[in-house]
Order: sequence, then C-alpha cells, then structure tokens
Amino acid sequence: MVDNCHVTVAFSNDQYNNGFRNVNITISYFDNDGQIDIGTGEGILISGYDPANHQDAIEQSDNDVQDTYELCKGFDPTCLSEYNITANLFLLNTVEITPTFRGKGYGKFAMKEIIKFFQEVVLGTVIIIKPHPIVRGNTKQTTTEINLGIKKLQSYWKQCGFKRCKNTQYFFRECDLL
Repeated sequence: MVDNCHVTVAFSNDQYNNGFRNVNITISYFDNDGQIDIGTGEGILISGYDPANHQDAIEQSDNDVQDTYELCKGFDPTCLSEYNITANLFLLNTVEITPTFRGKGYGKFAMKEIIKFFQEVVLGTVIIIKPHPIVRGNTKQTTTEINLGIKKLQSYWKQCGFKRCKNTQYFFRECDLL
C-alpha cells in the first residue's frame, strides 16, 4: 500500500529577512480513483542557522506562523551544542495522517521522504520536533492522556531516527548525505 504514496515538500514564496521560510508538506495516496490527500505537515526552515543569533531570529519571526513561532521560541539551541551543529534547521511543527490511514506505515514513509528531501535539496539540515499530540476543536484531554500521547510520539520519533536534545522535550535528526 505504501508503494502508492507520495510526499510533496513545498516552500512558501515568502522568505523572511531572518532566513525563515515556511514549508508545507502534503502526503498523498494514489489508487484507481486518483489522488487522495491523506496527510499534511508544516514547519519552518531557518537557513544558515547560527545558534548565537537564535533568539534574535525568533523575536523577528513573522507571527503569521504562530504555532511554528511558539515551537521556535521554546527551542533552546544550546541543547545541540555537544553535537557541534551549525546548519539549516527545519522546525517541524506538525505531521498528521488522516485517521483512516493511521497505523499503516504512511507516517514513517512520509518522514523517510521528508528526510530524503532535505538530504537531496537542502544540504546540511537538522530537523527539530517537539512531540505533542494534536488536539482539534473543543476536545479536552486529561494530563494523563496528553502524557501518554507524548510518550507514544517520543517512541515513534526515536523509531524514525531522532535523538532527544538533552534536558528538553525536543528531538532532532541530522539529514546526513545519502
């Protein structure tokens, strides 16, 4: 089934002064009836990342991407200092698969394709994520449910090759050359 899946990574036309660029991800499945969009994702790429200027870049970011801005604002680049990373950062805000397609390998396939994209197109990229369940609408979750969701997502991201940034809730993955 995953053989009929395709992932599109597209940059917005807007490039902000601080090197930020919005990134949209579409995950599609193809069957006899054509293309079905089964998932989406979004994030922000910080080109030519310089850990010393991280907070300045965050404070100048465009609040039109509020969710991603919040993700960036909370990220402390010193958690990566022991890895000597000075590269492009892709702060992945969300990747979401439509409920009927979950648990069938599409999410892992999508992450492999996203990583491959950055390996081939935007060399020297590190992907940063903060595992957290997506809550839609007025749905209320207990702290226990949220914590369980976070633990499941942390396990999932580890399976995708991500490592935890020390002393934080963030995970990262270097997109090494193929």
